[in-house]
Amino acid sequence: MSRVIDLTGQRFGRLTVVQFYQRKNGRTFWKCQCTCGNQTISRADALKSGSVKSCGCFAKEKHKLDFEKFARSKRQKNDLKENTDLTNLVDKPQSNSLSGIRGVCFSKGEQLWIATLNLKGKNILHKRFKNKQDAINARKEAEEKYFKPILEKYKNSHSCQSD
Repeated sequence: MSRVIDLTGQRFGRLTVVQFYQRKNGRTFWKCQCTCGNQTISRADALKSGSVKSCGCFAKEKHKLDFEKFARSKRQKNDLKENTDLTNLVDKPQSNSLSGIRGVCFSKGEQLWIATLNLKGKNILHKRFKNKQDAINARKEAEEKYFKPILEKYKNSHSCQSD
């Protein structure tokens, strides 16, 4: 068993090592204080390699900044209305889609077709069907009910009309 090198007081990214936490399975864990105020437990090797730099706050901040940048670009293109990216409402399915319909996929594990629809960050539709056509019909009905009113309202004000 190797000797533990004391990391107390050392800084790694946003983390400052506060105290030894435990040694388990040949790894050393340290209690750290993040600049945001949170405390976290991190492995010594993760701290030293730089793979851990914060309590998780950095990733959250980066995600928020990336989303704000994305939203700004959508607003500039005039595609973001009512917290909805209008381009997503008219996108075609991916080329590897088994159903050929966006929002309808096959679950091999369950041997069922799944119809989904999300709008404004909410899961509007998530149902399973034995029959592919039933799943397609459910998705089409949900699109008609939820997507169509928004697309009609903004049909002349965004850059991505459906073909």
